[in-house]
Amino acid sequence: HWVGADDTMLAQRDVRPQDEAQPTWMWQPGFVIVDTHGLEIPYQDVDGTTTLYVGTYEATTMEGSPLEGADPAGRYPLIQMELP
Repeated sequence: HWVGADDTMLAQRDVRPQDEAQPTWMWQPGFVIVDTHGLEIPYQDVDGTTTLYVGTYEATTMEGSPLEGADPAGRYPLIQMELP
């Protein structure tokens, strides 16, 4: 999720790891998955600090999965960007 300074959703993309090639039930501690995803950045009408988050959830129930270091909404911050 990419959100604005006021926590407004700017962009979002939900996908399974490596297009389902690496289901989470196979993950072990220390397992590293490299995956690339694009988000369209809506520069117009966006000012201030924006934050890119990652999160996980159970696809069948849409219930969030816990991430160590996540915020109360279950999102883990990856990077912040200042937009003009």
